[in-house]
Order: sequence, then C-alpha cells, then structure tokens
Amino acid sequence: MHQNGAGMNIFLFIIFIFFLIYIVEALSKREKAKQFAHNLVKGYKLQFLDDSIYCAKISFIKGSKYPISIQRTFHFYASPYNEIRLMCYLVMVNNKLIDWYIEPYHNE
Repeated sequence: MHQNGAGMNIFLFIIFIFFLIYIVEALSKREKAKQFAHNLVKGYKLQFLDDSIYCAKISFIKGSKYPISIQRTFHFYASPYNEIRLMCYLVMVNNKLIDWYIEPYHNE
C-alpha cells in the first residue's frame, strides 16, 4: 500500500511539471504572437489592441525540420484610431509567422 502512494505522488508530480512547462511555453508563444501582431498592424497604420489577443486553435501538423510541429492560430483586434474594431488573426508554426489576416476597412 505504501508503494502505491509513493507512485501516485511521483505521477502527480510529473503531471504538475508538464503542466508548468505547458503554461510557460504557451505564455512565451503568446508574447511572440503579440510582437508579430504589433508589427503587422503598425505597417497598416492601425492601433493594436494587445489585451484582445488569444490563442483560438492549436493543432499538430507535419513539420519540415521535425516530424511534428505545433501550429497556433491567434485572434486579436486592431483599430484605425476610432471606435471600429477590426477582427484579425495570425498563424504561427513554432516561432514563425506563416499566415495572417486583417479585416478590410475604409479609411474615412
């Protein structure tokens, strides 16, 4: 009975470590996505609403360097310095930006 308890403690500790690694990795990818989004909307003279960015989708894809890569889709909002909010997204594989979209708008 004592060995099962120790085994369970080790198992829970391993799960906790993997959870911490996932949280740290997810936060670092979010920060990288914020940089990409800021630079992207700056090129179109838009204001980046940085509190709006979130990871909407995570998927595993076949990678070029490694057998499996993680693809993340981040959604965020931008504004042409008025009350309009434009829906935007970007797609990252590992630390590289591979696709993006900014909702069309009319500059009035």
